[in-house]
Amino acid sequence: MLQIAKVARNDVRVVNTLAYTALGEAFVVNGKGFSVDFPASEADLGFAKRFWEQAEVLLETGRIRPHPVDLRHGGLEKILEGVDELRNDKVSGKKVVYTL
Repeated sequence: MLQIAKVARNDVRVVNTLAYTALGEAFVVNGKGFSVDFPASEADLGFAKRFWEQAEVLLETGRIRPHPVDLRHGGLEKILEGVDELRNDKVSGKKVVYTL
């Protein structure tokens, strides 16, 4: 369900973008008793292009860095253990990755 942000300030304008519309393609959401058409959005596609161009520069120059990878073994059998650690705030500042 689409949730609209509410801001109590008059000098802030809220704009929502769905990740799908940032790809520049139309799509349909079908649910129980409803169907919503989302047309392709040139504005969202343009924003996404500008955003990723800027993010690429920030990553290349080291101004922003991804979280370090916490590589774990054990495949699918161990993934739920990692999920429990995340739920219980036992993992912080790391990207938990399992080999399959």
